Amino acid sequence: MNAEWLLLPWNCWKSGIRVAGSRLGAKFYLTLAFAALIFAFALEASCALSAMAKNLGQAKVSVAISAISPDILTFSEDDKGFPEKVTVKGSVTNSSDAAIDNVRVLVRTSSRLATDAKTIHDWVKGSSDKGFGSLRVKTSKSLGQLPAKKSVDFTVEIPASSLPKPTKTAFGSLAVETIVTANRLTSEDATAGRSLLLYGDGKNLSAKTKLSVIAPLSASSPEMAKWLATGGAGSAATAGEQESDSAKPLKSVSDNAGLVKSLSRVGITWVIDPALLQSDSPLLTGSFNPLPERKPPLSLDETMLEALKVAQSKGASLSLDLWGAPDFVQLDEGALIQSAQWNQQLGKLLGKQVLLEPSTVFLANPTWVDRADKICKTGDNRLTNGCVFVTGGNQLELTGKYNYQPDLLGQVRLENQTRNYLGDHGDLSALMTKSSGQNAFTDTQLARAILAAIANERPSQPRLVNIALANAALASSTAQQRLAKILSDPWVDPVSLSQALSSNPTPVSFPKRSQTSRLAASSASSLGVSGSSFQPATTAINKARSQVLPSLNKITDSPQRISVPLYQQLLLSTSRAMTVAERTQAISNASREIDLISGAVQIQSSSDINLISDRSEIPIKVLNRLPVQVRVRLQLHPTDARLRADSAPQVSLAPKGSKNIRIPVTAVRNGNVSANVEILSEDGNLVLGKQQQINLRIRSGWEDHIFLGFILSAATVFIVGLVLNLRRGTRMERNQEEEE
Repeated sequence: MNAEWLLLPWNCWKSGIRVAGSRLGAKFYLTLAFAALIFAFALEASCALSAMAKNLGQAKVSVAISAISPDILTFSEDDKGFPEKVTVKGSVTNSSDAAIDNVRVLVRTSSRLATDAKTIHDWVKGSSDKGFGSLRVKTSKSLGQLPAKKSVDFTVEIPASSLPKPTKTAFGSLAVETIVTANRLTSEDATAGRSLLLYGDGKNLSAKTKLSVIAPLSASSPEMAKWLATGGAGSAATAGEQESDSAKPLKSVSDNAGLVKSLSRVGITWVIDPALLQSDSPLLTGSFNPLPERKPPLSLDETMLEALKVAQSKGASLSLDLWGAPDFVQLDEGALIQSAQWNQQLGKLLGKQVLLEPSTVFLANPTWVDRADKICKTGDNRLTNGCVFVTGGNQLELTGKYNYQPDLLGQVRLENQTRNYLGDHGDLSALMTKSSGQNAFTDTQLARAILAAIANERPSQPRLVNIALANAALASSTAQQRLAKILSDPWVDPVSLSQALSSNPTPVSFPKRSQTSRLAASSASSLGVSGSSFQPATTAINKARSQVLPSLNKITDSPQRISVPLYQQLLLSTSRAMTVAERTQAISNASREIDLISGAVQIQSSSDINLISDRSEIPIKVLNRLPVQVRVRLQLHPTDARLRADSAPQVSLAPKGSKNIRIPVTAVRNGNVSANVEILSEDGNLVLGKQQQINLRIRSGWEDHIFLGFILSAATVFIVGLVLNLRRGTRMERNQEEEE
């Protein structure tokens, strides 16, 4: 408080004597001063308490469990293997602007085990507190003062004797919760940490969960999106050659081979993007340049081929991604078939080096399966060993009631055909791809607990569970550690893709209502490998592509030199792993490439053309910016009846060449006329780009006047010259006569 406030009573007393001139006035002013002093004290105290309450109201304290050791308690007859204590490690974080005093961490455990997968999932995620019984404090530890914006690690030991003893039938999860107490810290200001201590028979476990992990192998989407927006899609990527210094392959491509070698084991199915396999693919070369005139034989990238051989030797399954990247609605059926035919050759070549499982098709919507029929069912277009369809488990509706997790191999009857789908367990795939470091341990324990619960549901009949990882998910070290931990659990039986396909199918149908019983639990990120529909943004690009590419087939003998790089760019531009912003940018770049191709054959703009004869030829220069020879026909369409085009001449243009041609026309009458020039194929269909306009000035009959004027001028010159010569001759004769 300011010192002037403390001197207020004395000053007022003196003022009262001076003003009132008596002790009565002094007493009055002194009383008034003391009242003001008390008010000032109360006001300052109120402000201090308000500031303290504000700081405490902003206090946000969270607890995270980073490890529990041991993380599994197993049953043994002699109890020799039972530990004396269970160690819980974690951290407490203060995100407020004020330090918090007298912080204490309390560790609580549940009174009983939970064995139901949904109960375990809901408790850990905080959406339900039921299923574990009551939580009791087992131990605590004081942390003293917790500084603002800081985290403090803690280690707490729980006596194992205070925990439920494992038995032959006790196969479940014990809840472990850490909470924080402090001075003036309410429960609303603190977030508890939740994790699980697993129980199971580690030696003689008969219950197993068959686990199949489907891991797409492609470039990471952020890097691909940036690459497509810069060097991968230059100013003239498919219509012309790029600058040599812009051709830089994706960095993540070279990292994939290392992932395959180090992570491969039984239970993992690598679904390889064909763009990673072909030695001259744009991802490996760094450009979408047109193919050379004499394309070298199809070859495989040696680094990736070696990695796949190592993966297979370690027990991993190998499958070819049928379409490489796109969501099904991104490209029409013709584009899908075109890309699949290119992959077919690659699959046959790869099949000579390694054993390939059926090719994989990811379906965000299982009803899109009919779009794959022409590829997977027709003998001519069969890829490797058929196709396997992967979709989200939430997309398949159960036709029967189950009190356990059925096999995630759904079988549906569709148009007199039996279809099998591998369903993705959405909750597990979301946990596997979650990269949060703070809750990494808890997420791993939760995934393991869900698999343990499924294994314990029907021990005599192991259940099949599929996890479809998001694209490039295994590039994360957290995901790698989590995957290794899960596949090594005693209640997990890793299976190959062929073993998964041979499991007992579960009868399903396609869901018709939002509230239905689905094949598997599902989170918002279910089947992250498939992404979602983005059709509105691709309608225009598909329409333009459907016009441009057929035109190339009509005007050149080697359209694939242009169309193949374009298809590759379209496929990568619709990558299912991209965000909305990334995909929008990539599609915009691909659309620009189509515009470049559509304007690659055009006439050169010129100034107005003068026509001075009834019949004449209009000179037009035609440019070819494509690296292939083209054959086109030029058709002139006057917008006025004063001009008539007589024929449509043909022209053959060399690669990156040009040629001047003349179009015969007939002038009907004089005037200014505009005409549209169309570039047609030899059969007369419109080929590329828009009609281009030229302007003409018709001055019919001027040729005769000019010729007559020329004749008159010549005659005049002749006569004048003749007269001059005659006069010169006469003058010369006179001179001779005078000399004589």
